[in-house]
Amino acid sequence: MSVLLIAAGIAGYILKGGFNLGVDFQAGLLQEVRFAPEALSMTWTGAGNADISANRADITIGVTGTENQNQLFRFDFSAYPTLEALRSAMAEQVDGLAVNLIAPGEAESAWLVESSQESPRLSASVPFTIHYLPPGLPPIEISAVRAALDPLGTASVQALGEAADRHFMIRLEEEDKAAAAGGEAGAADVAAA
Repeated sequence: MSVLLIAAGIAGYILKGGFNLGVDFQAGLLQEVRFAPEALSMTWTGAGNADISANRADITIGVTGTENQNQLFRFDFSAYPTLEALRSAMAEQVDGLAVNLIAPGEAESAWLVESSQESPRLSASVPFTIHYLPPGLPPIEISAVRAALDPLGTASVQALGEAADRHFMIRLEEEDKAAAAGGEAGAADVAAA
């Protein structure tokens, strides 16, 4: 029985032309991207360090590094249902945090999506941006993402979730084109949004 299973596996491999590996098994720059409008932008000018964590239910800000400032602030979206309420609460409760509202204030906090920025550390020089996906936002088709990345050369794109999620895994073969990818993908987002 084992020999038959092994033989069937080898025959299937040969007939199908090898393994069909997804984007995550190919070499090159790999980036997970979600095309969503900006909702909030935050900068930190307070003493010590501030880190942020955002998920589907809340935003948590931790302040560490100075005496009497090891604090954790949690902003549950059920307690702050709109972006204006969330922005006001964060600006009032966390000294040294500047929160800029970019989206309409009446937009729901539940529409916020997790950030894909590398560093969760807040700073004065690089704003930390949180995005949102309001209902009714037109989906972005995978063909539009591929077309936007065509000038960069060979790019593999894989949709993550439904088209309405606007969430993709992108792989570029050459690392030196990584910086250009962000600009091209951003241009596609502006055109699609």
